Amino acid sequence: MRVLMLLSNPYRPDYRVEREAKALCGEGHRVTILAWDREGGREAREIMDGVTVLRFGPRAGYNKPLEMFAKLPFFWLRALRKSRKVELDVVHAHDLDTLILGRVLSRLRSVDLVYDAHELYWAMIENSVPGWLRRLVERIERRRVSKANVVLTVTPALAKTLGNYGARQVELVMNCEAVREPDAERVREIRREMLGEAKKFVLYAGMLEPSRNLELLIDIFGRLEGSDIKLVVGGTGSLASKISRLAEETPNVDFVGWIPSSEMFDYVSASDLIILVHDPRNTNIRLGISARLFNAMAAGKPVVVSEGTGNADIVRAEGVGDVVPFDDANQIRSSALALLRDGERLDGIAENGRRATGERYNWEIMKRRLIRAYGDLGAD
Repeated sequence: MRVLMLLSNPYRPDYRVEREAKALCGEGHRVTILAWDREGGREAREIMDGVTVLRFGPRAGYNKPLEMFAKLPFFWLRALRKSRKVELDVVHAHDLDTLILGRVLSRLRSVDLVYDAHELYWAMIENSVPGWLRRLVERIERRRVSKANVVLTVTPALAKTLGNYGARQVELVMNCEAVREPDAERVREIRREMLGEAKKFVLYAGMLEPSRNLELLIDIFGRLEGSDIKLVVGGTGSLASKISRLAEETPNVDFVGWIPSSEMFDYVSASDLIILVHDPRNTNIRLGISARLFNAMAAGKPVVVSEGTGNADIVRAEGVGDVVPFDDANQIRSSALALLRDGERLDGIAENGRRATGERYNWEIMKRRLIRAYGDLGAD
C-alpha cells in the first residue's frame, strides 16, 4: 500500500515514526511523510531508509503553544496542496494535531485512516494553554477518534481510554526496544566522554518539561559533593535553557542536549542507571510508559521510576528497579545509590530486563501488530 504519514514535527527522525515507517517499508509498502518544519532550515525533500520525507513550514515556536495552534491551519493547507502529488491508499495521522487533516484527506481521497495516538493530546497541553482551549481540544479528541479505521497507541491504559472514546479498532504498538546488542565501541566512547573524574553516571534522556522533575534531580546529584557519581541529562523542551544553565553551575551534573534516536540505545547501554521520576499528577505520565524504560530493560540497566505511573507497574512486575515517590528527594537519592552499589541485585535486574524484553517487550512483537493492523485495512 501507499502510505501517507502526517507529522507535526520535522522528522529528525522521530523515534516512533521512524520505526513504524521503516517497518512498513520492509513489508513492501511505500511511505511518504509530510512533516512540519517548524524551525525551518531542513531539507525540503529527503529519502531516509526508503522513506520519502517532504518538509515545509510555516515556522512556529516549540515553546509557544498558542502560536502553534494559530499556525496549525496553515500547515494543514500546505499539506493538502502537497498531498495532491502523492498517490496514497492509507493516511496515517500521528497525534491529534494531524488527525483532523487526516480525516479530511481520507474522505477526499476515499482511503482508510489510521490514527496513531502517542498520548492524550488534551492532557499534553493542559498546563500550557487556557482552560477553554484545553476543553475544546478534549472534545475534539473524544469525537474524532471514532472516525479512524484503526487506532494505534502506546500503552494498555491509553488503549482502554481510547476504546472508551469510541475507537473502532485499537492496536497496542508499544515503543519497545529491539532485541540487540549496542555498539560496543560507541558505548566505550560515551563512557569516556560522560564520566570525566566520575566512576558511574545516571542518565535522564527525554523531554525537558516541568513534569519530568529535572530540577529536583539536579539538586539531588549536585549535593553529592565529592561523589564519584554523575547525573547526565539529555533532551529538548521548554526547560532546555534552564537545565543547561543549572548543569553548568552544578557539580556532578552534565547537560548533553538532544540525543538522536540512532544514539539513544548506546547512551542507555553506556549508563549505570536510568532515572524517570516523572510527576504522576500529569495524566499522560500516569497512563504512559517511557520508551527509556524499554531501552533500559533491553540493555540490562536498572531504573528508578515514580509511584503511580505506567512505568511503576512494569518495574514492579518485571523486577528491574525501584519505585519511589516522585517528590521525595531522600528516597530518590537513597534508591539510586543503593542500586548502584548492589552488584548482586544489578545482575538480577539485568537478567530480568533482558528476559522480559525477549519474551514480551520487544519491537519485533510490536512490529507484527502494526503489520497485522495494516493487513486488516487491506482486507476491507
